[in-house]
Amino acid sequence: MVELPSVKNKRWYFHSWVLELILAFLAAIWALLTAIKLLRDPSAGSAECVGAFIVAGLIFVVSSIKAWRSRAAEIKYQPIEEPKDLAGLIRGIHGSLCQINQCEGDALGVRITVYKVIWDRQRLNPIKLEQVTKYFGGLGGLPGRRYSARAGIIGRAARMAEPYKAKRESADADAFRSELVGVWGYTSNEAESVSPERWAWLAFPLLGDDEAAYGVVFLDSKKPELFDDERVTSAIVNGCSLIAEEARAVYNR
Repeated sequence: MVELPSVKNKRWYFHSWVLELILAFLAAIWALLTAIKLLRDPSAGSAECVGAFIVAGLIFVVSSIKAWRSRAAEIKYQPIEEPKDLAGLIRGIHGSLCQINQCEGDALGVRITVYKVIWDRQRLNPIKLEQVTKYFGGLGGLPGRRYSARAGIIGRAARMAEPYKAKRESADADAFRSELVGVWGYTSNEAESVSPERWAWLAFPLLGDDEAAYGVVFLDSKKPELFDDERVTSAIVNGCSLIAEEARAVYNR
């Protein structure tokens, strides 16, 4: 199964396994104090002490197991600043699109990034999308950001395991945000954070052997008709195929 790497996006003390370790430590102290009380005075509320000792022990065991699982999942791939191989490949896609449109750099008006798809434990539904590369071709958020997979064109590509492209239906910013809420499942707050200067989007899922998406290559454009050009979509598909080959070679487990 292919799994893209996560990136460094928060300090160690914000991770869930730290809280679980703290709970395990407190439970161990509780159990130790209860045991000391029983040793000093076996007749003083022995039933209550034994019950407290058992409860503390259970909390310690459960919290320790949860901390171990959480930490093991986190370091399955050593967190990195950005996977350089994937970043290089999306630069290649951007360069191909520049050649087709006879322009250079940000003049193309296209941004490209890669998202990791995070599934629930049973691998029945994608629940999160994590940006794993910087946006290339324009300003954008930094790697490590996570979003719900329930909304947007990236979430739809992840859930349906099919490529999607779309363009804005209205030039009006308020109508555009209403479109995001009504068509793409954004909340009002999420829609407010989307840049109104983007006019077209394309999301291409990266599929594993089980036909489930482990990643999504995402592009947006300031030009509404850009992704209607067959030369452009062909270059994107070829570039995404190279990304899929690299992912299978490096991130297969």
